[in-house]
Amino acid sequence: MFLTIRRMSFSRLAVLLISMSLILYLFYDFMSFQSKPTRGTNLLQKNQLLKMQALRDRVHYSTSETEVKEEPIGKKVKETSSEKTDDKNNEELTKHEASKKVSGQKNENRNDNVVIDEERKEVETDDEVDASKSTEKQVGDNDTKTKSNHLTDGPVIEKSTKKKLNAYRKAMEYEEHLKDTNASFIRIINRARYMSSLTQNSKIVLLSFVCKSCLPFLNSWLCNTKEFGIHKSVLLLVRELKLRRTILTAWPDLNVVAMQPNLSKKDYTDNRRIKNACSLGRVQLINALLHANVNLLLFDLKSVWLENPMRYIQQSMNDGVDILVNTVPRSHLNTGFLALFATEKTQLFWKEFYGKLRYTFSKWTEKDMQKLDLDENYEDYLEEMVEDRYEAVAVRHLPIHSFTDGVWYYLSEEERAKTRPVVIRNNYVEGNEEKIRRAKQWTHWFLQDNGTCNVDIVKKTVRL
Repeated sequence: MFLTIRRMSFSRLAVLLISMSLILYLFYDFMSFQSKPTRGTNLLQKNQLLKMQALRDRVHYSTSETEVKEEPIGKKVKETSSEKTDDKNNEELTKHEASKKVSGQKNENRNDNVVIDEERKEVETDDEVDASKSTEKQVGDNDTKTKSNHLTDGPVIEKSTKKKLNAYRKAMEYEEHLKDTNASFIRIINRARYMSSLTQNSKIVLLSFVCKSCLPFLNSWLCNTKEFGIHKSVLLLVRELKLRRTILTAWPDLNVVAMQPNLSKKDYTDNRRIKNACSLGRVQLINALLHANVNLLLFDLKSVWLENPMRYIQQSMNDGVDILVNTVPRSHLNTGFLALFATEKTQLFWKEFYGKLRYTFSKWTEKDMQKLDLDENYEDYLEEMVEDRYEAVAVRHLPIHSFTDGVWYYLSEEERAKTRPVVIRNNYVEGNEEKIRRAKQWTHWFLQDNGTCNVDIVKKTVRL
């Protein structure tokens, strides 16, 4: 070998030395690489740790309200020992296998990095979902607290709630008004209850309102019905104490009560306003009587009773009828003869009816008060509610051939022969004088000029 080296030129010798030193350097580097943990090994361990951490995080989020059990210590020791065995096997690999392993580890590291990134994204997504759920829960709790605050503290209220609240307040005000009504009419209510208790068969009070101009019609009607034996059940309401004394002087056994309308001194100078206020007051009193369980028959004094109609009234009450009406074709409901039985349905019906009239009257201006008549609204509202069967009231219609109005006087003789009138309302003619003239013409007027009853005409006309 030395001979060979001596024969070499200097340049070749230099190349040989450099090559040998390079080989020694590479060999040293390779040995040091095998003895120390490689970068790929470190990355692999880090990837395994990240996977384990991601797995623990998933278990934690999926069981947020339950405790996660720790892994057994023996399992961790086994995993650590297996990792050490893998390290020893890696040291015994050859250079070629090590290079392949290094390249394979690089590829695995890349794949592991991709997996770890995906796991991180999934964990972050789970975090965001859980965070959004917790946020929604907090928002729901806040909404619940806000709703409870709406009910307790009374902050801003929606429009629909405002409407309901206003309707509730109006209903409360109306109920208080009805209580005041009962208190103001307590004297009349007690009188009506007493009258109802006196009758043996029929528990019905005959109610009518008397004005000064109606006094002749009242006297004629009392003469007409004197033999029916119903005067103890008649309750007359007047507006003036003087008129009450006049009636009791001629008919001392009657029940006459003065009812003052709720008006100011200025209102008393306005006849139209007095009339409308009295009309509303009548409906108000009827409402109070019905709620005091008093059965009522509302009748018009400007009528003739050719027969005692109480058997029709009593039969309807026994049959469970709520309201007994008299409807004339092409005309309003005949409010001159209307029976109201104090059932629960009738009470609710009349309460609503009075509320409508009261609301209408409250909206009228001074100009409206001069040209409008509340009695017209009275008949319109009443007819509408009866047709609609408000509160499902049981309504019975009286036969038109027996209970009729002033149209009967215009029928031909043949047409009248087909009827058998029990009650005829003297209307469809203008003025009290014309009504009296027509009643005398048909022998339907029972009062003499001296103020006494014409007994002969009563016997001739009335069917006892």
